[in-house]
Amino acid sequence: MFGKNSWLGVQLILITVFFLLCVIGLIKSAKNAVKARKDGNKELFKYGIIPAASLFIMLLTWVFNFGIIHFAMLITLVPFIHTAAFLFGNIFVYNYLEDNTFLKILCLISSVAYIVFYTFIPDGTGSGYMYVCFGLIKNYSFIKCSQYISGAGFAVSALCIITQFVTAIKLKKGGKNEKHR
Repeated sequence: MFGKNSWLGVQLILITVFFLLCVIGLIKSAKNAVKARKDGNKELFKYGIIPAASLFIMLLTWVFNFGIIHFAMLITLVPFIHTAAFLFGNIFVYNYLEDNTFLKILCLISSVAYIVFYTFIPDGTGSGYMYVCFGLIKNYSFIKCSQYISGAGFAVSALCIITQFVTAIKLKKGGKNEKHR
């Protein structure tokens, strides 16, 4: 039913949608940071920049580590769902950060774990040689460890994102923070 050329088109569409999602997240996070900077709120500025920096680093890992595993991840839609949850989680939670230390900690841990997940995903070529950390590390023992580090980063990031949503929804329903930007 599908020829080689149509499958290539689907791949290009998936990659394009993924990068557009990332660009939208970068723009929204940067807008939050600029608004906080203009308002003189250095703390909220930090929480606008950190997700943007996390997304930028993640994009770099996709550019420099793209191989068979990243390609397979695109097909399974893991990066789409994870990145969308990360973006929308940080954008939604941003409105409630000012008065909630727990959310601030979750935001930081989520961003670090997000970076760890994508930075430590081992990838490789069809010839069997693997690499990690922007293609800089090719040590087999470290690559085995990086699989576990990456998995832990994903688990922690997902847990933090879910907890961010739950906490922000509780705050929204409780009316503890009436400020909406």
